[in-house]
This record gives sequence, C-alpha cells and structure tokens, in this order.
Amino acid sequence: RAGAAPSRFTLGHDMALLFSLAVPTAFAFHAHQVGRTSHTVAIAPRATPPPSMLVETDKHNWCEDVEGCGQLTVVFFYAPWCRNCKAVRPRLERLEREYAGRATFLQCNFKAEPALCYEQRVFSFPTVHFYLPRIGRVSRAV
Repeated sequence: RAGAAPSRFTLGHDMALLFSLAVPTAFAFHAHQVGRTSHTVAIAPRATPPPSMLVETDKHNWCEDVEGCGQLTVVFFYAPWCRNCKAVRPRLERLEREYAGRATFLQCNFKAEPALCYEQRVFSFPTVHFYLPRIGRVSRAV
C-alpha cells in the first residue's frame, strides 16, 4: 500500500548486527536504551513493480508489429505465472534500452494470446524469437 507506515519489531543486538551486515540498505536501525541495548528495525512495505517497458503485441497487430518492421524484432513470449519469465524480463528491458533504435522489442502474453503462441510454435516459457525484415524468424531461444 502506498503511503502505509512501515511495520516495526524489536531485535536483539546480535540479530540486528546480522541483518545490517546482510542487507545494509533494506533496514533502518534506531538504537535506544531500555536496560540493555536493542534495535528497532523499520521494514518498508513492498513496492509495486514498475510497468513493463516491452510493448505488448497480439494476433491483430502481429503483421504490423513484426512482419512490417524494418529492423530486427525481438519477441518475448511469456506466461504471467512463469517465475523464469519474471526473472528474464529485466534483462530484456535492459537490452531494449541498450539497442534502442537498432531493434524492436515486443512481448506476447500466452494467457491472452494462446493461438498466436501456438501458431509461432511456442510451447514452453520463456521463449524469445528473433525476426528479420523480409526473412522472418531467424532464431529462437528457450
């Protein structure tokens, strides 16, 4: 929840030291004296993930997005429940920023477009296809 106050709990000195060594930026420690030293750890609420930078494509836009593109097109086929897809997405977004203007990056959601995925012979996730203009699919990575 945006704007929610962080939850707080108290740790002993040794446990607080371990947390500070393991994840120094995730916790804020406040020392206070109550007979002996203890630390209060503030844990921020989970942030919502940023929206994807990859452009969504579907069966209706496929010809225009992929076949009509004048440069290399990279299509990321994913399923919303796939943990490996979620792990690969940041790398593809980084590549999209790196190759901006030289390649077009698209994504296709299996849950929304199963017919398109089967038509493109995608049977496992994540799958990445590479398309060249006037040639079609030149490579795939699973």
